[in-house]
Amino acid sequence: MEINYNHSGQLLPFMLDEGIARGRIVRITDSSFSKEQLQTYPAIALKYLSQLICLGASLMGDIKNSGSMTLQITGGQYISLIVAEIHQDGTFRSCARISDENLKKLEETNLSFQELFNGGQFVVTSKLEEFNEEHQAIIEIHGETLESCLQHYFVQSCQIPTIIKVISKIDPKLPTKDYISSMLFIQKLPHKENHNLNLDIDDLWNTYKIFIDTLLPEEMLNTQISDPSILYRLFNQHIVHVFPEKKLQMRCNCSQERIEQIILNLEKDIMKDEPEKKSLSVDCNFCQKKYTVDLKKLFNNIST
Repeated sequence: MEINYNHSGQLLPFMLDEGIARGRIVRITDSSFSKEQLQTYPAIALKYLSQLICLGASLMGDIKNSGSMTLQITGGQYISLIVAEIHQDGTFRSCARISDENLKKLEETNLSFQELFNGGQFVVTSKLEEFNEEHQAIIEIHGETLESCLQHYFVQSCQIPTIIKVISKIDPKLPTKDYISSMLFIQKLPHKENHNLNLDIDDLWNTYKIFIDTLLPEEMLNTQISDPSILYRLFNQHIVHVFPEKKLQMRCNCSQERIEQIILNLEKDIMKDEPEKKSLSVDCNFCQKKYTVDLKKLFNNIST
């Protein structure tokens, strides 16, 4: 299966009022998913996958060196797994796991975020390859939307005032000319004593919230309205510094070598359960690419 790895979206970083706050606009198209995903995943799964991609891209802006971020929710009542993996270079991949029974239920109902993932665990893992470091955060499943869940986490657990506005529209008649998900993500920065703006910081932060609340779904999802145009519409009475835009691209990094390494790690289990098995077929959960591994050749190469 050939996947078209065209430009899937973009991220625009910005700063407000000489460092009062920093933010990002992330917008992605339906080319963020493979044809198989668009055809088999229910709209509500695509919605939350696309929102995890937007969130991951926003958070990756804090990582300057090579690294990646994985956001996953496991053990949900209706969706057992959704995961998005985003890399510092702007590439990403995602997948979901849903039972056949729940697939039918999800097509017939419109459940809230909390109803979908009740009893699940939301984990965000960041990896800094250069320093061989890994950090993990566990986010409580809280609120009716992913947006409210994240704002609760940043304020309660991180003590970082955060504004998140996310809009998704998954059209059953995909593909569409519009964005399928758009996120505006803003965080207040620590106040500097020598800040050169004679402003009430809290009052300014509340002003940002009021302006952002006026942002309409059709503005956020319209591909004819640029990211800078949205910032101008919201903050034209403020000082806005815009940084270089980063292109986002759906791309899976699976390979024959990676699959073989995973199998080698499971060699003892495979030889114990199926000692006569000569080959193994493996499908990548992210891009659905199929691999065939010659087990005899693989294990013999290691032993020699």
